[in-house]
Amino acid sequence: MNSKYIVDNQLEDKFVDRCNELMQSSQDIGWGFGDGMMELYSDYLGHVDEEEDLE
Repeated sequence: MNSKYIVDNQLEDKFVDRCNELMQSSQDIGWGFGDGMMELYSDYLGHVDEEEDLE
């Protein structure tokens, strides 16, 4: 399952924690992989984090 599918089907609340864990655990892989994961997370699910900050 990818981030676009999650957003397109409004499943962010169900997957944001798991996607965040995957993004965090990818940071030490190297070759820019972690940066790419951070960018994808931000593009597709960053708005969920912003909503939580407002609560």
